Amino acid sequence: MMNEDKVEGTAKEFAGKAQGAVGGAVGDAKTEVEGKARELSGKAQQALGDAKEKASEVYEDAKDKASELSHDAQSELARLKAQVEDLLRDRVKPAISDAAAVAGEYAHQAKDRISEGADYATSKVKQQPFLALAAVAVVAFVVGRVSADRY
Repeated sequence: MMNEDKVEGTAKEFAGKAQGAVGGAVGDAKTEVEGKARELSGKAQQALGDAKEKASEVYEDAKDKASELSHDAQSELARLKAQVEDLLRDRVKPAISDAAAVAGEYAHQAKDRISEGADYATSKVKQQPFLALAAVAVVAFVVGRVSADRY
Protein backbone atom coordinates (compact mmCIF):
# COMPACT_ATOMS: atom_id res chain seq x y z
CA MET A 1 0.00 0.00 0.00
CA MET A 2 1.37 3.38 -0.98
CA ASN A 3 0.80 6.18 1.49
CA GLU A 4 1.38 9.90 0.98
CA ASP A 5 4.88 9.85 2.52
CA LYS A 6 6.00 7.02 0.23
CA VAL A 7 4.66 8.76 -2.89
CA GLU A 8 6.21 12.11 -1.97
CA GLY A 9 9.45 10.38 -0.94
CA THR A 10 9.67 8.53 -4.24
CA ALA A 11 9.06 11.79 -6.13
CA LYS A 12 11.76 13.57 -4.11
CA GLU A 13 14.18 10.70 -4.65
CA PHE A 14 13.76 10.75 -8.44
CA ALA A 15 13.85 14.55 -8.55
CA GLY A 16 17.01 14.47 -6.46
CA LYS A 17 18.61 11.89 -8.77
CA ALA A 18 17.71 14.01 -11.77
CA GLN A 19 18.99 17.19 -10.10
CA GLY A 20 22.23 15.42 -9.11
CA ALA A 21 22.69 14.05 -12.65
CA VAL A 22 22.13 17.52 -14.16
CA GLY A 23 24.56 19.04 -11.67
CA GLY A 24 27.15 16.34 -12.49
CA ALA A 25 26.61 16.74 -16.25
CA VAL A 26 27.11 20.51 -16.23
CA GLY A 27 29.85 20.39 -13.61
CA ASP A 28 27.85 22.30 -10.96
CA ALA A 29 28.92 20.72 -7.66
CA LYS A 30 26.36 22.68 -5.63
CA THR A 31 23.45 21.45 -7.77
CA GLU A 32 24.86 17.91 -7.66
CA VAL A 33 25.10 17.97 -3.81
CA GLU A 34 21.63 19.50 -3.48
CA GLY A 35 20.33 16.73 -5.73
CA LYS A 36 21.97 14.05 -3.56
CA ALA A 37 20.52 15.70 -0.44
CA ARG A 38 17.08 15.80 -2.04
CA GLU A 39 17.45 12.13 -3.06
CA LEU A 40 18.37 11.16 0.53
CA SER A 41 15.48 13.24 1.87
CA GLY A 42 13.15 11.33 -0.45
CA LYS A 43 14.53 7.99 0.76
CA ALA A 44 14.06 9.11 4.38
CA GLN A 45 10.47 10.13 3.64
CA GLN A 46 9.88 6.72 2.01
CA ALA A 47 11.29 5.04 5.13
CA LEU A 48 8.89 7.14 7.21
CA GLY A 49 6.03 5.98 4.98
CA ASP A 50 7.17 2.36 5.42
CA ALA A 51 7.31 2.84 9.20
CA LYS A 52 3.80 4.33 9.24
CA GLU A 53 2.50 1.40 7.18
CA LYS A 54 4.17 -1.08 9.51
CA ALA A 55 2.78 0.74 12.56
CA SER A 56 -0.67 0.67 10.98
CA GLU A 57 -0.33 -3.07 10.30
CA VAL A 58 0.81 -3.70 13.88
CA TYR A 59 -2.11 -1.62 15.16
CA GLU A 60 -4.61 -3.53 13.01
CA ASP A 61 -3.11 -6.86 14.06
CA ALA A 62 -3.29 -5.84 17.73
CA LYS A 63 -6.88 -4.65 17.28
CA ASP A 64 -7.80 -7.94 15.62
CA LYS A 65 -6.08 -9.93 18.37
CA ALA A 66 -7.83 -7.87 21.07
CA SER A 67 -11.16 -8.49 19.37
CA GLU A 68 -10.39 -12.20 19.17
CA LEU A 69 -9.38 -12.29 22.84
CA SER A 70 -12.53 -10.39 23.79
CA HIS A 71 -14.65 -12.88 21.86
CA ASP A 72 -12.79 -15.77 23.51
CA ALA A 73 -13.35 -14.22 26.96
CA GLN A 74 -17.05 -13.74 26.24
CA SER A 75 -17.32 -17.35 25.10
CA GLU A 76 -15.54 -18.55 28.23
CA LEU A 77 -17.81 -16.43 30.45
CA ALA A 78 -20.88 -17.85 28.71
CA ARG A 79 -19.53 -21.38 29.23
CA LEU A 80 -18.84 -20.70 32.92
CA LYS A 81 -22.29 -19.16 33.37
CA ALA A 82 -23.87 -22.27 31.88
CA GLN A 83 -21.77 -24.41 34.23
CA VAL A 84 -22.92 -22.41 37.26
CA GLU A 85 -26.53 -22.67 36.15
CA ASP A 86 -26.12 -26.44 35.73
CA LEU A 87 -24.62 -26.72 39.22
CA LEU A 88 -27.47 -24.68 40.68
CA ARG A 89 -30.06 -26.81 38.91
CA ASP A 90 -28.41 -30.18 39.56
CA ARG A 91 -26.95 -29.76 43.06
CA VAL A 92 -27.90 -26.60 44.93
CA LYS A 93 -31.65 -26.58 44.31
CA PRO A 94 -32.07 -30.25 45.28
CA ALA A 95 -29.98 -29.66 48.42
CA ILE A 96 -32.15 -26.67 49.35
CA SER A 97 -35.28 -28.71 48.71
CA ASP A 98 -33.95 -31.50 50.93
CA ALA A 99 -33.05 -29.01 53.67
CA ALA A 100 -36.50 -27.43 53.42
CA ALA A 101 -38.12 -30.85 53.75
CA VAL A 102 -36.02 -31.64 56.84
CA ALA A 103 -36.82 -28.22 58.36
CA GLY A 104 -40.50 -28.78 57.65
CA GLU A 105 -40.36 -32.16 59.40
CA TYR A 106 -38.63 -30.59 62.43
CA ALA A 107 -41.25 -27.83 62.54
CA HIS A 108 -44.01 -30.44 62.42
CA GLN A 109 -42.36 -32.40 65.27
CA ALA A 110 -41.95 -29.19 67.31
CA LYS A 111 -45.60 -28.34 66.76
CA ASP A 112 -46.61 -31.81 67.91
CA ARG A 113 -44.44 -31.54 71.04
CA ILE A 114 -45.79 -28.10 71.91
CA SER A 115 -49.33 -29.35 71.40
CA GLU A 116 -48.61 -32.35 73.64
CA GLY A 117 -47.13 -30.04 76.30
CA ALA A 118 -50.14 -27.75 76.14
CA ASP A 119 -52.51 -30.71 76.43
CA TYR A 120 -50.54 -32.01 79.43
CA ALA A 121 -50.58 -28.57 81.11
CA THR A 122 -54.33 -28.24 80.46
CA SER A 123 -55.03 -31.63 81.96
CA LYS A 124 -52.95 -30.81 85.08
CA VAL A 125 -54.74 -27.46 85.54
CA LYS A 126 -58.10 -29.27 85.26
CA GLN A 127 -56.99 -31.94 87.75
CA GLN A 128 -55.57 -29.48 90.29
CA PRO A 129 -56.93 -25.97 89.63
CA PHE A 130 -55.84 -24.54 93.04
CA LEU A 131 -52.26 -25.75 92.58
CA ALA A 132 -52.21 -24.17 89.09
CA LEU A 133 -53.59 -20.91 90.53
CA ALA A 134 -50.88 -20.94 93.21
CA ALA A 135 -48.19 -21.56 90.58
CA VAL A 136 -49.46 -18.61 88.53
CA ALA A 137 -49.45 -16.42 91.64
CA VAL A 138 -45.82 -17.39 92.42
CA VAL A 139 -44.73 -16.68 88.88
CA ALA A 140 -46.54 -13.32 88.92
CA PHE A 141 -44.91 -12.44 92.24
CA VAL A 142 -41.41 -13.31 90.94
CA VAL A 143 -41.94 -11.36 87.74
CA GLY A 144 -43.19 -8.41 89.76
CA ARG A 145 -40.14 -8.50 92.04
CA VAL A 146 -37.69 -8.81 89.20
CA SER A 147 -39.36 -5.93 87.36
CA ALA A 148 -39.45 -3.77 90.47
CA ASP A 149 -35.71 -4.35 91.12
CA ARG A 150 -34.84 -3.06 87.66
CA TYR A 151 -36.65 0.24 88.05
